[in-house]
Amino acid sequence: MALFPQAGADPRQRFAQMLAFYGALGDAASGYPHGFGRRKAGIAVALATLAEVDETTRDAVGFAGLLHAVGAIVHHEEPLDAPVYGARLCERIAALPPGTAELVRTQSEAWDGTGFPDQLRWHAIPFGAQLLLLAHTVSTWNGDEALERVNAESGRSLSPAAVALYAQWLRRGDDITPLEPPWSALDPTACDAVALLAAITEQIG
Repeated sequence: MALFPQAGADPRQRFAQMLAFYGALGDAASGYPHGFGRRKAGIAVALATLAEVDETTRDAVGFAGLLHAVGAIVHHEEPLDAPVYGARLCERIAALPPGTAELVRTQSEAWDGTGFPDQLRWHAIPFGAQLLLLAHTVSTWNGDEALERVNAESGRSLSPAAVALYAQWLRRGDDITPLEPPWSALDPTACDAVALLAAITEQIG
């Protein structure tokens, strides 16, 4: 039985499903509920689309959301180190859109400099990472609690610009749609499943 029976003939489709699978493993290793990364990525991409960021950055945001916890697969002893190991792994995955690894590393950085792993602050944090942290907050809480939490964290962990964008998105009334991996953004010449497994194995070792 095929592991990814719905994958098509395009190697990018199967590779994207493999990445989503490892992203889900990262969620499980970090204690997040099933589908957390896809939900987080869906919110972040919706916000990036509303902000009219360029397509490459939007695709990088999507994959960074799916793979936000992938570092926990290779280093689960200290959660604060997971973004570093996740970014190192993503740097080895040549098929990913440019900037994905940086977003994996920086999406836990807080606007006020109290985040991790590098304690970046303000505009030193990539805008895509700002959106991903907001999406993480929204995915952690439900309904009105999420809105209250976002408003409370504006100017603290969350950038005011990201919060304003979220308020604009809420006014549109769009539903939260878990992200399907944007496989067409992958480099088809680098969709090597063996190389992906080798990169993960090397990080674990």
